[in-house]
Amino acid sequence: MVGNRSSTAVLVVENQSTSDMRIYARFAGQEVRLGSVTGLRTERLEIPSSIVGGGRELAFVADPLAGRSTATSFSIFVAPGEEVTMVIPPTVR
Repeated sequence: MVGNRSSTAVLVVENQSTSDMRIYARFAGQEVRLGSVTGLRTERLEIPSSIVGGGRELAFVADPLAGRSTATSFSIFVAPGEEVTMVIPPTVR
């Protein structure tokens, strides 16, 4: 469920891989789990205000539940109320 859009942001994850993925936000040397996305599904994950703050550079990490390869996005500035998209390619397993 997506909360108050004025203080949170949303990450839309399009998982084109058949693997289920754990999704993390990476910032300031730490990672915070945002949720999971089933293989071949698209999900909306809330980025809490405690992460976004007044706006922050974030990268997103997709870690397969079964497998070794991870996918990491480029860093992007995310502000409260914004919606950003991450596409996980089919080859990440």
